[in-house]
Amino acid sequence: MKTALGQETNFEELLKLVETKYFWTDLPKAEKIIDSLINATSSSEQEIRALLLGARISRRDGNFFLAIQRTRIAERKAELSGYYELACKASWFLSDNFLETGLIGEANRYLLRAERNAELIREPSKMKTIQTHLLQEEARGLMAKSDYVAAIKLLESSAFQGKSNSSNFSLNVEQHINFQHLMGVCYLELGKLNLSGKYLYEALQHAGSLKDETKLAIYQAQAERLYRLGELDSCKYFLDKAHPYVEKADPIRLKERVYWTFARYFASKGDYMNSNKYFEFFNQAVLERADLAGQITDELIKEFNKEQLSIKKRNLILLWTLIAFIVAAVFYYIVKKQGPKVHLPLIEPDQNKSLRMDLIELDIPSKLQVKENPVENDLNISLDTENRLVRDLNILETDLFFLDKNITLTNLANKLQSNQKYVSYIIRKYRSQNFNDYVLNLRIHYLIDQLKENEVMLDYKLSYLADLAGFSSHSKFTMAFKSVVGMPPSQYMEDLRELIMKKK
Repeated sequence: MKTALGQETNFEELLKLVETKYFWTDLPKAEKIIDSLINATSSSEQEIRALLLGARISRRDGNFFLAIQRTRIAERKAELSGYYELACKASWFLSDNFLETGLIGEANRYLLRAERNAELIREPSKMKTIQTHLLQEEARGLMAKSDYVAAIKLLESSAFQGKSNSSNFSLNVEQHINFQHLMGVCYLELGKLNLSGKYLYEALQHAGSLKDETKLAIYQAQAERLYRLGELDSCKYFLDKAHPYVEKADPIRLKERVYWTFARYFASKGDYMNSNKYFEFFNQAVLERADLAGQITDELIKEFNKEQLSIKKRNLILLWTLIAFIVAAVFYYIVKKQGPKVHLPLIEPDQNKSLRMDLIELDIPSKLQVKENPVENDLNISLDTENRLVRDLNILETDLFFLDKNITLTNLANKLQSNQKYVSYIIRKYRSQNFNDYVLNLRIHYLIDQLKENEVMLDYKLSYLADLAGFSSHSKFTMAFKSVVGMPPSQYMEDLRELIMKKK
């Protein structure tokens, strides 16, 4: 294989060289070599592996969107070619990228794809290893939402322990350390510092053999724990151990936590110059992540719009082809039956135009919730503002803003940094509802999803469910549920119980 190095090189050797050397020392050279590998691979498996390594290089270089593009291509090729282990790795890398930028809804979607791909892996040992990794990724997602109690329950669940204690399977060193680290961080955030120290100490025993960003995460957690205990000298020891890895780290969220601990440590020591410096680093990292999330969301919206346009064009072509075929078949049948003297009436121009317009105006259903509807725009709202509001509204929906009992159109407009008229226009255009119906539908569908995912909730009182879904009273909840679903919540829950029992 002729490569960017200018010599015949074995694919495996070159891939290993990029991963172990240039990935850490020379990103431009790593990018150049990986491009040549992607274009010169001799099999689908090699192309997928090269794309995945290329995605890691792009992310390390700060180009998250290129990393996402490469990984999505790798995921599709792996699924079509039956390389489900590689497909699973691609899916969880996508999940991690979206989680890193704060797009938790997209992260969860790709984590589910990874779990489905993992179930198709034929080798039991590989399947269990990957499923354990995905379980830890799911716990990270819960931690990103500050649900540390749920994360601990997941990590300590019977499913996880079953995997780790199985006679033919055991956690590898990396997974074991990740488990200890995640448990330590959860207890740290819950204020149980001694219990946190127990888990972090166990993780620190193996820190020397880990990836740089894993070392950084463990050192930061231990430094933060010691800072909260007031043991500032020990805190500084672990901050000094973390410092060499900060600039090389990929995860922006991890950098934020390191800078935050540094800033508070220096403030406690009265060194306000260094404290202000690290507070500034922290603010820059927060802004970088927010900007990155906005850029990715914008690109996803553009891709979605292009995809929808392509789908509409394909469907129009198919419809016109079908119409032409039907007309030809009818014409042939009439000529065959009545003979050559029969003259068919021509389609009048206005009829043809009407038919064409009907086809052009066909609404192709969207696979996403976003669905644009024709709404009179008399507000002179710019396209950039409209796109920003749609993007930010999607983010607020993912953050479950509608569960706030006191949410109003004014509150929502403030969250979106806009005015009521603009927000009302966006909801009518893209959700086909007024504000009140929009919020009610979101609350009811959220509750239905919760009932389906957790059957224990079917035994909860309706007043509790009403409160959980953001309703201020039982009666309002019942009326809203019936208007959306078509039946009272009690009847729906009874039907769902019977369905679950039948499945069991």
